[in-house]
Amino acid sequence: MERSGNTLRGGVSQPLLLAVAAMAALAGNGTVAAAARFKTFDPKGSINTTAATINAAGAIAGYYQDGNGVLHGFVRSPNGKITRFEAPGATYTIAYTINATGSITGYYHDVQGTHGFVRAPDGTFSSFDAPGSIETLSFNINDSGTVTGYYQDVAGAIHGFLRTADGAFTRFDPQGAKQTYPFGINSAGATTGYYYDANFFGHGFVRAANGTITSFDPPLSTFTSGERINDKGTIVGYFQTTGNSHGFVRAADGTITTFDPPGSNDDDAAISINRKGEVVGYYYDASIKTHGFLRKPGGTFTDFDPPGSTDTSAYGINDSGEITGIYVEGSLIHGFLRTTR
Repeated sequence: MERSGNTLRGGVSQPLLLAVAAMAALAGNGTVAAAARFKTFDPKGSINTTAATINAAGAIAGYYQDGNGVLHGFVRSPNGKITRFEAPGATYTIAYTINATGSITGYYHDVQGTHGFVRAPDGTFSSFDAPGSIETLSFNINDSGTVTGYYQDVAGAIHGFLRTADGAFTRFDPQGAKQTYPFGINSAGATTGYYYDANFFGHGFVRAANGTITSFDPPLSTFTSGERINDKGTIVGYFQTTGNSHGFVRAADGTITTFDPPGSNDDDAAISINRKGEVVGYYYDASIKTHGFLRKPGGTFTDFDPPGSTDTSAYGINDSGEITGIYVEGSLIHGFLRTTR
């Protein structure tokens, strides 16, 4: 299914953030957008579509839930064609990120457990497990084919990993980390995410390509998560204070800028950033409705909702400014593509 529309309206990641946000949506006001165009899409048989990421060419990857509650991966080409897929032997498949070449990474579950995968542009799957892993989850892939994610070992500890295109693994943990959760990787191989310390406080981190790890937290943060890192080393994410969640941008020099979109009830999250420094995410308004937002590098905001949406969350943006995410219409959750061209 695909529909097109126009609007002038202008609003944890923890691995389950996309699903949590979608379910929360079933349960602002900013700068007015200029001639934004929306396309709605759903893979055939979907009752719940999560459009998780968009690459430079405009290809979108994500996952959907069918009427039996089973999760499948999908990729939507720039011309609108949707290809559904699952890893061989999978009982469910979750696709999270697509790189510029069209390779997709994510994870799947089978009778033996949970495994990471890379799906090549021709549809070929490579399944993998980090050494010593009983469960491996992959979340992001850069244009060189290096993926990042985390795994659980036999002792129950959770570690971050990098896997290069040739299958070589590097395990890493920030100093003092009890659990490590990477989510973002840039073209140089720098990664970001969060970790829990011995007291189970959550801190953001950035791991440079040379392996140096720096932790960070905005002021007053009780939990910090780095979600994505662009090629300039700028990190976007969210942090929690008592009872609230806020977006942040961390520059390569370590300077942190925190923000809440206009109209937010101080409960929002920044999820993705492109090379230009444009940021997207979502916020809750006073009536607990969610709206997508676009934040320009200068700090100006545009909020948006596809036509017919009662709740909107933006998850990905490419360098052309194309945005993807989800919105709620009635009892269904759809993927969307927002363009201004």
